[in-house]
Parts: sequence; structure tokens; C-alpha cells
Amino acid sequence: MKLCWLLSLMVWVCWVVPVSAEPLRLKETDKVYSLNAHLSYSLMPNDTTVAEVAEQRQAFQPHTDANVLNLGYSAQALWLHFSIHNPGALAAWILEYGYYPPTTFELYLRGDAGDYQRVDLAANQWPSRYLAYDLPLQPGVNEFFLKIQTSASLTMPLTLSSQKTFAANKQGFYFTQALYFGWVASLILYNLFLFFSLRDRRFGYYVLFASSLASALAFYYGFPQQWLGLEYGNTTTILGTVLFNLASLFAIIFARRFLNTPAHAPFGDRVLLLISLFFLTSIVTVLIWPESTTPSWLLSLGAPVGAIIAMVIALLCLIRGYKQARFFLIAWSALLLASVVASLRNFGWVDTTPLTSYSIQIGSAIEMLFLAIALADSMRIERVERERIQQASLQDSLANQKVLTSQQSVLEQKVIKRTQNIQASLFKAQSAFKTYMRFGAMISHEFKNPLNAILNQIETLNLERQHGIDQSEKRLTSIEGQAKRLKTLFEHWLSTDQLISGQLSVDFKTVTLQPWLGETRELIESIHADRAFEFHLMVNPADEAVMDATLVQIALFNLVDNACRYSPEDASIRMLAQVTNQKLSLEVVNTPSHPMTEEQLNESLGAYCTFSNKQKDSTGLGLSLVGLIAETHEGSLDAHLLDEGKVRFVMCLPVVFNSDEARRI
Repeated sequence: MKLCWLLSLMVWVCWVVPVSAEPLRLKETDKVYSLNAHLSYSLMPNDTTVAEVAEQRQAFQPHTDANVLNLGYSAQALWLHFSIHNPGALAAWILEYGYYPPTTFELYLRGDAGDYQRVDLAANQWPSRYLAYDLPLQPGVNEFFLKIQTSASLTMPLTLSSQKTFAANKQGFYFTQALYFGWVASLILYNLFLFFSLRDRRFGYYVLFASSLASALAFYYGFPQQWLGLEYGNTTTILGTVLFNLASLFAIIFARRFLNTPAHAPFGDRVLLLISLFFLTSIVTVLIWPESTTPSWLLSLGAPVGAIIAMVIALLCLIRGYKQARFFLIAWSALLLASVVASLRNFGWVDTTPLTSYSIQIGSAIEMLFLAIALADSMRIERVERERIQQASLQDSLANQKVLTSQQSVLEQKVIKRTQNIQASLFKAQSAFKTYMRFGAMISHEFKNPLNAILNQIETLNLERQHGIDQSEKRLTSIEGQAKRLKTLFEHWLSTDQLISGQLSVDFKTVTLQPWLGETRELIESIHADRAFEFHLMVNPADEAVMDATLVQIALFNLVDNACRYSPEDASIRMLAQVTNQKLSLEVVNTPSHPMTEEQLNESLGAYCTFSNKQKDSTGLGLSLVGLIAETHEGSLDAHLLDEGKVRFVMCLPVVFNSDEARRI
């Protein structure tokens, strides 16, 4: 019974109380020691002090695995506890943190009094791509706390080595990196030369992608920080993250350009553009919030997803016959595998080993090689296709030459037929000339009043300026109205000429009369701003008309222009619009400068008729055009003599109905 109770107590203690990691024992001076299996760790708020951490030492979790500790992304600070047993054979040891430098790296050594003092690392730093410091070790057991904060993944490759061993290991690393970056630089220079030589933007996008990725990896391995003296912090974090995201963006741009996705896979092209938002969001986030882990996991998520989508699109293009996609597919497979491995390692889902740590570098080297081959293969395929097209074009030219030879006799017959058609063309030219003359007559008739009004307004404006009167706004408004009138008339001239020749189909539409008459009134007042008008609009708001509003408006303008032309300048012109018996009557009354007889009034309704001393400025087409428009609407144009020498022109259109009746119909 006592034995069972003792075993239960031991199990409970092992389950509740964490097992402390064993101290690292230093025995040989020419060996690199890893602290992986000698760590215990805990995630705590960023503002936790070392004293508070020491009080919570029992809550730390031990890491007894030989693999590198990797906790993925976290916004909290990571505290590590480890102990080193130094037998005293060598006091000069170097502690190296072999991963992307964090924003916070604070080391605390336990003193003789049991308190933890912060070690001044800045004064003992070694030149390295990452963080390397002289570690002050006393004979015996040395106990440390290490605080780390980072926006990257919490990967903890901590090693301890002597100065000699440290220098020897760095030589091998730099030799390997020199091979890689030399290989990338040669590819960049070669493709840059091809870009400037061939003016092919695919090579330019490849250079941008390779340059961005190489620069990002250089920041990842700490070369600019080591050789250019850049301090680790927000600046290097921003630059490194931005460069990785730019490399991903340029990779997508290169894929779209190389595969010609807008033509071969339009939907896939839109998906690639959507994936680009991941990287743009990561760039914006790191610029605004550099200490956040969001940009890193956006990049870690977007890179493999983008690679998978690009591979699917490349496979689809290859299936559809785009041969250039085959080497691209192989290259992107290598990048996809490298991106997936790197993302899984960043999230802490796979172990951190030399293979997983350098996956991006290995995959990018393979990818760049096959992308260069893909570009060369693409140029070869395009050259073969051009030669095939040229050969087909040559064969087509020979066939066309045979056809041309056989058609010479046919052409001779066509020449005879063409000669016969010349006479018909001459007849059409004569008809066109007559149309042109009529068109010119209409221009001279319609242009005169607006142009004279514009000239009068300009002359009045100059006189007012000479006398210090500023009514420029009023004059410019009048000039603008006349210019709009000219524009409207010009747009309607061809329609009017076609109406005269019977070639225009009238566009009948339902028009609400009251607003249309109001608009016409404003236009008339703007055109003839120097004349006095009396408007009488006897139209209900619900009255509507089925008519060609443009042609009826032209007819009303001609009636008003005719009244203004033949009336004294101080005479008032009366206008009346009314609806009676389902008919629209448009009436213009004026007092001519020279009284007219009934016979002259009836003759004025015909074409080319004028009875004014201003006849040199008139063609006599205005009233005949009004009559033609009324006839087109199955209406009429009448002229009457009134008392006191006044004349009245009435255009009656039987096209009016009430909107309520229309709804009932």
C-alpha cells in the first residue's frame, strides 16, 4: 500500500513540476556546442521584468530535444533559461544566435547574491551575419536568462564555440554564400544584358525578381548589417520584409508576363492579381506597424499559396498548348517546395534543420536556373514559330501571285464595266453639287442671325468697357447662347437637308409640352436678347405631344427669326402656344417695317421668296422650311393679316393629347 502511494506521488510530482533542463557542460575547446537540449522557455508579456521571470521559473517548459526550438509567431516576449558548466579550461567563449536578428536580445547572468544582472552585449559583439557576443563565463555553473522579441518566427538556434572554432565555421559559411550570390549575380547580369539587347520585358521582370530575392536573402543573413554597419531594429525589419514581399510581387508579375495569363488563363490572371494583395498588405503593415508579426505570417501564407496558383495556371497553359510553360512549371515546383518548407518552419510545424533553414536559398537557386532555361526555351519556340509563319506567308504570296495572274483577264472586263459606271458617278456628282448648293443656301440663311448677334454683343461689350461699364457676364452669357444656337443648328442642318430630299425618317417621340416650351422660350430669349417678346403659354402641365421635338423647335426658331428680321428693333413680338381640340398651335405675331398685302403674305410661304430691303441677307428658305416641317407632322402653316399692319404666322400640329387619356389608352 505504501509502495502504491509513493509511486502515485512521484507521478504527480513529474506531471505538475516541470523537469529542469540539464546544464551544458563544456569539455572540448575545438567543438561547437548547441544549447538546443539545455533550454527551458516561457512566453510572457513584453513588459515582464527579469525579477518577475525569476519568480516564475517553475512555470518554464523544458526543451530537451536536440532540434532547434521553434515556437512559430507570437506577439509576446520569449524568455529562455539555460545553465552552462565551465570547468575553467577556457574562459573566452562566443554565444551566437544563428537566426534573423530579433528586435530585443537581452542576456541576464545570475550573480553571487542570486540576483540577475544584464550583460553588456554591445561592448562584446563579434562581427557576424547574426548576433555573436563574448560570453562571460566563470568557473563552475553559470545561469542565464535570455529575453527575445521578434516579428519573425521564434526560432532559437543558440550555439557556443571558442574564437578559433567560430572563425573556422564562418569561413565555410561565407564560401557557400559566395557561391550562391555569385551564381545569382551572374544570372542577373546576363538577363539584364538580354533585356537591354532584346527590349523584352520578361527579362526585365526576371531581373527585378532575382534582385529583390537576393537582396532579401542578404538582409535575412545579416550581410548589410555586418558590412554596412546597419543596426538591428525596425529599419532592418522593414527593409527585409519589404524586399521579400517585392520579390513575391515581381515573381507574380513575371509569371503573368511569361505565361501571358490575360490571353491564356483570364480567370487565373485575376486570381494572381488578388494574391498580390497579400504582399501589398504585408508591405503596408510593416511600414505602419514594424513590430507586428502580421507582415511575416502574411508573407509566409501568401508565398506558398501564390506558388501553388502559379503552378496550376502554368499546367493549364501547358495543357492548352502553350509549350513555353513546361520549364516554368519545373522552376515553380522547386520554388513551391521551398516556400512550403520555409512557411512550415516559420510557423513551427517542422523542425529547423540546415535543409529547412536554407530551403528558400536552395529552391530559389534551382528556380532561377530553370527560369533562365524557360526564357531561352521561350525564345527558341518563338523563333521557330516566326519561321513557320514566314514560310506560310511565303507560300501564301506565291499562291496570291498565281491568283493575280489568273485574274488579269477578269480585271480587264471590270475596267470596261468601271468605264460604264463613270457616267452614273458623274450624274451622282451633279446631284451632290445641287445638294451642296441647297446646303450652302441654308447655312447662309441660318448662320446670319446668330453670328450677327455674337458680333453685336462683342461690339456692345467693347463700347461698355470704353465707358467703364462692366456687363461682361451678361454679354458673355448672350454670346454663349448664340454659340450653342450655332452648334444646334449645325447638328440639325444635315437632318433638315435630308428631310427636304425625303431621305430622313422623322423621329416621333412623346414630349411633355410645358417644359419643352419653357426650354424653347429660354433659348429664344438668349438668342435674341435685344428684342422684346410677349410669351403666352396656354398649355396644361399634363399635355403631351407626339412629334419630332428637334424639327418643331427648328420651325419655331425660323418663325421667330423671320419676325425679328422684318420688324423694327423696338417692336414687340408676340408668341402664343395653346392646345385646342387635340391640336398644338404655335403662333408668332409681329409688325413688319413695310406693310404687306395678302398676296405678298401668301407668296412668302414659298421657297426663295423675300419682300425686304434686307433681301441681300436672306435666302427666302425659312418659311418654306417651316411649312415642310408642319407637313411632315400632317399639320399646316398659315399666314394672316391683322389690324395695324400686323401679320400672324400659325403652325398647327394635330399631334397633341392629354397624358391621362394616353394612360387610359
